[in-house]
Amino acid sequence: MIKLFKLENLFKPKKIYVVLMLIAMLFSTIFSLPISWFIQIQENSKINADGYSVIDKYDDLTVFLKKDNSLSVMKEMYENFNNTWGSSYCIIGSQPVYTLEVMFPLKFCYGYGDTPDEHVDPTFIKAVQMNKNAITMSNIELYEGRIFNQNEYTYTNGKTVPIIVGYEYKEYLNLGDKFTVDYLNKILTLEVVGIAQKGSADARKPENILDYNLIMPAMEFETPSVSDEYYEDEMSFQKKAYLGYINCFVFSDNSALRVQNDLDNICKDLITEGKFILTGIKAINIFNLGYAKSNIIVLFVLPLLFLIIIFIILSILIWKKWREEISNNSETNIDKSKRKAIILEIYAEILTVTFVAGFISLAISMNYRILKVNTAILLGILLMLLALTPLYTIYKLNKIRKHK
Repeated sequence: MIKLFKLENLFKPKKIYVVLMLIAMLFSTIFSLPISWFIQIQENSKINADGYSVIDKYDDLTVFLKKDNSLSVMKEMYENFNNTWGSSYCIIGSQPVYTLEVMFPLKFCYGYGDTPDEHVDPTFIKAVQMNKNAITMSNIELYEGRIFNQNEYTYTNGKTVPIIVGYEYKEYLNLGDKFTVDYLNKILTLEVVGIAQKGSADARKPENILDYNLIMPAMEFETPSVSDEYYEDEMSFQKKAYLGYINCFVFSDNSALRVQNDLDNICKDLITEGKFILTGIKAINIFNLGYAKSNIIVLFVLPLLFLIIIFIILSILIWKKWREEISNNSETNIDKSKRKAIILEIYAEILTVTFVAGFISLAISMNYRILKVNTAILLGILLMLLALTPLYTIYKLNKIRKHK
């Protein structure tokens, strides 16, 4: 019985194979990062439509807000946006709130990670405000609890405001917990009704994870009466709130021109100065192009270089293996069975290098998405190498024989 191949013949010279394994590991790890990021963005969003941001372009916003009719104008625009765009109209505000009774770790505070810890206000915590459409499109899944009810998007004085807290809050808050905050200079009592699943993100920027945020409903407010005791304060609060509601996001299958025309038609009878414009955010939902351009060498060129080096080293190793066999055996001794044994040795080496490098990179990443990507990449490389090796070895053998 002919032994297929000898184990002692594998991985010679060993130093070159160690280098090859390290390069393969770096390739699989680095090349998987942009792809796993893309997968994460796609998994975090249900959006299949183009995204547009509606932004006010008032030269002096303060002048507009001081006008007697500014709140009624913004409320009418809000109603028209709902009527025109329906479920495509998304409110996603990023207005932090001040906590008045409880303190949370700095990681929940606005500015944490961007400024020195001593400059972070420990009472100013991250929060987002979303309407029902934004909650739906953001694909927010719950660790426990519930989503907001329809009637919870309307506020009346003294009403407790339901909130969903990010996943990292589960160590500090439980369902039913209540605490008081200052939201745009209005005191609100919040009640935890849900805890978001880890990795939940908003539809506008799915790469922005909400694990450290409070999620509040973007609520409608009844216009105060002039006779109300806190009329001026309430008017000031509502103007700020509704200004955020009309600086919104639209996810539509229609063209940018069509959406801009809708916007112009809504505004033309309401706005006499300044204007609202539309800007595209489609790129944000697909890939952060600015990030990709600034890191193009790391994300794409470097892995390609590693792949080229892998093929070069493999070619050299295959060549050396054949040269050794030619020098150690006469031409007549390199028969069909010997040829198969040598090819099997090469396959065993390629398989070992590929999978060991892959498992090491997976252990380093400890990331399910990267695991899926790495597995696909490594299997692809393996199939290419296995397909090319027989052709390459036969070609080299014939070439060597011609020169003997």
